[in-house]
Amino acid sequence: MTQKKETVLPEDSIERAALVLKTLGHPIMLKILLTLQKGESSVAEIQKKIGEEQTITSIYLRKMLKRGIVKYRKEGRWHYYSLTDDPTVQNLKYVTNALLKSKS
Repeated sequence: MTQKKETVLPEDSIERAALVLKTLGHPIMLKILLTLQKGESSVAEIQKKIGEEQTITSIYLRKMLKRGIVKYRKEGRWHYYSLTDDPTVQNLKYVTNALLKSKS
């Protein structure tokens, strides 16, 4: 008789959480996440807030877009980014705030 593995969450939820956490393991992507937690921003605004070049900022935003962490809307020639409504992404607000407030 084979025993069934019991998991806390469905496998696809675990895979999704792992992908999001892996993506945000990079300091630039974490800075972008923290910036977008405050609301929608243009690439120029994000770039200024995180202190990176526009090209670098755009590259990381595209990676985050592909992975479903951010979404964007276009207004004229400007792209405005915001966090997706994905529960995994939304819950990262609590995780990142807790980690940044904790003292090592």
